[in-house]
Amino acid sequence: SALERRESRGSHQRTDHPGRDDGAFLKHSLAYRSADGRPRVEYLPVKITRWPPGQRVYGR
Repeated sequence: SALERRESRGSHQRTDHPGRDDGAFLKHSLAYRSADGRPRVEYLPVKITRWPPGQRVYGR
């Protein structure tokens, strides 16, 4: 699922996509191995209950 993300989020950083994209990628990624051994990724929506997501700033 990391290769499918066209964004940077938390410890997942991409130089070709330095910003977040909550509209496309604010979801739970669930990775499984199918019975035939192939990987399968499913996504579930994230329910925001208290604090909306925001940009994290490190090193201040």
